Amino acid sequence: MALNKQMADAAAAMDFETATALRNEIARIKGAAPLQQGDPDSVTVGQPPPGSMGLGTQVPVRQPPKGWVKPKNPIR
Repeated sequence: MALNKQMADAAAAMDFETATALRNEIARIKGAAPLQQGDPDSVTVGQPPPGSMGLGTQVPVRQPPKGWVKPKNPIR
């Protein structure tokens, strides 16, 4: 409760850096803090293997509805 009051006082005094640090400390105590860089449980994202990334590789191919006909080009 004391940290909550300190955080509210810091925010009211427009000291947002201190308020943020106190908010993070409260979250860490509650066990809801985000993982910090270097924590053993943190996950790092690496580069995808070759060939798995490219234009449209993850996009399913859309098929036109049954019976659909491509419209004629009005310029020709």
